[in-house]
Amino acid sequence: MVFAPRFNLDNLTTINIVALPIFASDLVNPQHYEFSSLSYPIATARPAPRDISGLEISNIYWQCLKIKVSLVQIHGIGDRFTKAAELYGEEPCDPLESLQRVFRDGFSMSILLDAFQPEHANTKFQISDSVRPVNPTWMLDDMSRALMTAMGVESENRFTVQDILGGNRGRFIKVLRVISAVLHRLRQRGVIKTTTANVPLGPERGEKWQAIASPAELAIDKCLRDEREYVVDLQSPLDAESQVVRCLYLSKEGSADVFDPLRSILHLHLGILIRLEVIASKPLSQQLPGLGGLFNSWRLYKDRTYCYPAFAVAQKRRAIIPRLRSRSAQRVAGGDLAGHGQLMARPPQRLAEYEAFLLEIVAKVKELGDLYHPLLGELETATAAIKSIRKECENAVNLLLQLNL
Repeated sequence: MVFAPRFNLDNLTTINIVALPIFASDLVNPQHYEFSSLSYPIATARPAPRDISGLEISNIYWQCLKIKVSLVQIHGIGDRFTKAAELYGEEPCDPLESLQRVFRDGFSMSILLDAFQPEHANTKFQISDSVRPVNPTWMLDDMSRALMTAMGVESENRFTVQDILGGNRGRFIKVLRVISAVLHRLRQRGVIKTTTANVPLGPERGEKWQAIASPAELAIDKCLRDEREYVVDLQSPLDAESQVVRCLYLSKEGSADVFDPLRSILHLHLGILIRLEVIASKPLSQQLPGLGGLFNSWRLYKDRTYCYPAFAVAQKRRAIIPRLRSRSAQRVAGGDLAGHGQLMARPPQRLAEYEAFLLEIVAKVKELGDLYHPLLGELETATAAIKSIRKECENAVNLLLQLNL
């Protein structure tokens, strides 16, 4: 794989590959991504952050694509895509085809898939402003929406599992254990009535169950079997978390509909867990297999001061990018910067609202007694994570405003 001059692949060891920049406007703070050494002259009338005014958009775009393709050719990583294909009951194929399958299956990656075609190899691949809002290359908001859509979930709650759990694979496992443990206790108390409680997982379930199980159910089965954990038989993953939410709150509030946001959180927990486990069954060294077959570095989450703030604001500002870009002419002319500031302030405001919501849920769960302490711990951890992310997001937004982006 040939990279552009001065483009050092070694510098990418701590980069979240999902967050590799695609457009110049995405490079919020390039020193966080080790791209600051690049300087390709480009003539453009579009304003850009001072640090990246000399970057050539299309060149960076293609280097990122090449990196993503090269990942699946590294020994050990390509095997993961083969395992993913086998888990879906498909014949193994070469790594690049597997990567394309994961893209195609995980979310709408048609734009990125087009870029892999040979006829585009030496062209300037342009994406217009009208197309950009549907490009989910690293819009985690769109990724979560696509996951929820694939699982038949209807919700306006788009918070990602990164917001809630911080990305640790072990905590994905713990979330599923908590859901399973609460379900099991509710079954023991007779709150949930079923004839399939305590059915073991894996081959002990029999070939009939495996023949009719969905990929999602098989993924959960495999995930917990690898952890030597058994859970009660679930008709479907979504039924499971819906039962948890309904049983937790129905007696207190008279209606589970009051807690639709929490149900959405559990949907998203489970959906991303399923995607994670379908794609890669075990961690590669100390790295966390990433969403859609792209790989996150575990160090990204541990070394938060290195690149997390820019990554956080990148997540939070995806939804408002189209509106910001539509105001670019005003910004060039020194237009309504006050209005621009209000737009940029929305991500931290949204996080603050979500933080308040979690605190409310924590208070309600505390009223329910010892039975729900595992869920309480998860919610308290989520609240602390959101508070930290909100502060980092506020700092990053302030930086963006200072750069007059």
